[in-house]
Amino acid sequence: MALQSRLFRNDHKLEAAAVSDPAHIVPNARGLHVGKIQIALIHVDGAVINGRELQSAAYGASTARAVFAFKQKRNIINRSYQTKPDNIVGKMTIAELDREILALEPLSGRTQIQPLGRAQNLSISSGARVSASPFVAFKIGADQGFQGGPQIIVPKGASISPFLLTLIAGQPQNFNVINGKGGVVGCMDNDIAIVSDPSEPLAHGGTMSVSRDRQVFSIAGRATGTTAIVATDKSRTGFGDMLTVSVQAAPQLVTIAFHFLGGPPEVASNRNKNSVAAAVATMNNIYQGQASITFQIAGIDSSPLVIPELQNRALHLLQRELSSDWKAVTKRRSANAHLNVFFAGKIFVEDVFPLRGRPIALSSNPRTRQFVSRDTIIQDDLRGVELGVLLAHEAGHTLGEDDNEVADDLMNGSAPGRIITRAAARRLNEQAAIL
Repeated sequence: MALQSRLFRNDHKLEAAAVSDPAHIVPNARGLHVGKIQIALIHVDGAVINGRELQSAAYGASTARAVFAFKQKRNIINRSYQTKPDNIVGKMTIAELDREILALEPLSGRTQIQPLGRAQNLSISSGARVSASPFVAFKIGADQGFQGGPQIIVPKGASISPFLLTLIAGQPQNFNVINGKGGVVGCMDNDIAIVSDPSEPLAHGGTMSVSRDRQVFSIAGRATGTTAIVATDKSRTGFGDMLTVSVQAAPQLVTIAFHFLGGPPEVASNRNKNSVAAAVATMNNIYQGQASITFQIAGIDSSPLVIPELQNRALHLLQRELSSDWKAVTKRRSANAHLNVFFAGKIFVEDVFPLRGRPIALSSNPRTRQFVSRDTIIQDDLRGVELGVLLAHEAGHTLGEDDNEVADDLMNGSAPGRIITRAAARRLNEQAAIL
């Protein structure tokens, strides 16, 4: 049977836990589904859960103790193989939590958040993670009823809207707060999105007082990420509703022209031109979901690009844009593409520490004094690095990012990964927007 409470229903992880043993929720799990379990335990048992676990919606030690206490008090034991309760949320536990939380949820009159317009952007939220916990540290200020440090704000009757509101950064959207007069509404993370009152255009956004039982507010995305709108109840001591908000960057299109050098053996590339399409697909797998950037092939040279200045020697790039070799190659760039990639047989840095002899690719960077255009030269031997990942890394350079040493990060200079941080995604998207 499907879960019935507003808090639990339509969450695919909790719904799965209610019917499948392998889907049980266990210690060390993390996510909004864990946060909902924490809310329920606080509601029905007055459980005391560590603030760090609440803040990160993590199934840590205190959450495990609360689950065990809940099951022990109700004698929830699977007699087929147990003699005492455990600290796992399985079928019997989630069913009992759902039954008890349903009994506490008011049928009407509760504070609600209702999105207005662009309804097509709403979808059932199935466990989307919230970057800042909706269960702790919603600080509104002493003048509006809160004192001191982080506070748990989940009175009986609190619920989570089953919808996910998707915003494009910089584009505001309105929503209603219903039955919220006397309470307040705000965003969990004002760095991601901020709430304002359209009737007071000169007022600073942030946490806003609700003065009518049906009142329109606006939320504007500021940076990519996931957060939540929270509306308190009339007592201002807890929330009446929460709406998960996902802010996405405005989609950007970046075109790339590919060139294959000809000439002497050390200069000419032997790379298969058919490898480019798959590599660009890998770039899009990395960038589209994290930075809202799509790369598109603007052209692939049909014949080798012969550089007269390099006909009598190997390709040596001494100092990127300052090198005569670099200039000889990149001045052949296509003006019909945002980025230009030149494949060469071999590149070699002769005198720049710590790059001496090491690079498999070099790119211009708009952060440098010598920047002219967004170009990359890549040698054939990639030393085990996947071409698509390398192209994604070098595209990061041409869009202004520097190397780092963070494991699994796209811009790791030694071993590029596939992760783009939120801050880097914002910068990359902004650079792509000005191409």
